[in-house]
Amino acid sequence: MILAIVFSSIAAAGVWIAGRKNPACDPRLTILTLLLTVAFPWVTLWMPKWFEIPTVSSLNELQQPAWTEITLVLKSVWLCGVIWCATRLMVAQWKLLNWWKESETIDQVGLIEIRQTIQVNGPVAAGVFRKVIFVPADWLEWPEDVRAAVLRHELAHHERCDPLWRWISAIAAALYWFNPLIHWMKARLEIQQELACDEHALRGGIQADRYAGFLCDLASSCSRQRLALAASERGGLETRVRQLMSSNRPSIDPWFVLGLFLSVAAAALILSAVEKNSVSPERRKDAVLRLSADPFPGN
Repeated sequence: MILAIVFSSIAAAGVWIAGRKNPACDPRLTILTLLLTVAFPWVTLWMPKWFEIPTVSSLNELQQPAWTEITLVLKSVWLCGVIWCATRLMVAQWKLLNWWKESETIDQVGLIEIRQTIQVNGPVAAGVFRKVIFVPADWLEWPEDVRAAVLRHELAHHERCDPLWRWISAIAAALYWFNPLIHWMKARLEIQQELACDEHALRGGIQADRYAGFLCDLASSCSRQRLALAASERGGLETRVRQLMSSNRPSIDPWFVLGLFLSVAAAALILSAVEKNSVSPERRKDAVLRLSADPFPGN
């Protein structure tokens, strides 16, 4: 558990360093670090283990109080947290299905349906297997250039498989609900995805100031109904507007990202080996009893 927290700290530091160089850096580094964090406990299962027989001095450790009850309580608390987070994910999925039932198809781009509904005030890209973009009831009343830019933004989400990565990050946050660094990386991933899709929208020809003004208007409209939409609140409005209005959008060196990822991966392997090689209390007790046993009983 402690090593998992240490690794998540190293992973979060790598994501933060990359974000310092460029807030709109490729979110793949964040995705990979989240995947490594989720896989960290499972990696230890196949890592080789070298068991060291403790010395007789380890007999004193057997006199320490057992932590079985405390461990059981901690596992129960963790399981309750996972169930709570999983319930929230199921409720979110139920709302998405409700949006689908109460919407109608107005257009289709490839395999992606454009569905209109009164349930949203702004566009939302959703669906992993059946891809859809939900748009508000007044969608056709929006200015044509704004609709084109927003549509490019939402289509970019599907091209990048962002709904899938958001579900994976949500699962990681559910498993590690007690670790604030995982939640920070999840939020960071969502911002990076929005910034990347904003860049894609601007390549369609719309002016950055007009697009930024639209985001502010949309956020103002959505805040009255407390809706968390992909095109406004969920992406970090302030960060997105600053990035849009920045005349200098620095690019990040792909070799720098690769180096950070390899460093995080190496840390995962090292910490996994350390955790795998740690001797469990049960095996230590068995080894100590074997070492201290009389080889010639009855003499």
